[in-house]
Amino acid sequence: MEITGVIKAILPVQSGTSKNGNGWQKADFVIEEEGGNYPNSMVITAFGDRVEKLNTVRVGDRVTARFDTLAREYNGRYFTNITLYDFAQPQLAQQPQPQQQAQAYMGAPQQYKAAPAQPYQPMPAQPMPQQAMYGQTQQQGQRGDDLPF
Repeated sequence: MEITGVIKAILPVQSGTSKNGNGWQKADFVIEEEGGNYPNSMVITAFGDRVEKLNTVRVGDRVTARFDTLAREYNGRYFTNITLYDFAQPQLAQQPQPQQQAQAYMGAPQQYKAAPAQPYQPMPAQPMPQQAMYGQTQQQGQRGDDLPF
């Protein structure tokens, strides 16, 4: 499986020694999926030499992570592990830089250039007009709402 998104957090590296005396290390990171109305986040775990690969990215970088999922049972409860097996950063040359975009629009006619932003100035508060309560009549024979019956 794979997910493309933005790295939201990289958690500290954890390390230890197995029962066999071999050293191990792991690191978790949070990736937020791109697109959709409700973006999803997922925590993916990198083990061993993949932790070194994880050190090449920073929070805010866009990556495509390939991972495996594994569900296991322990004491009557089920747990899901999401393990990284590879990730790649999309080529930066494909995405135009903001400065290049700004320069591309500099040649636009004056009438199409954006005006400088004005500072926010709140509008003064105005009293709300009094409205008739539901069921009260405004005039003889008329209801206080706009219903046709």
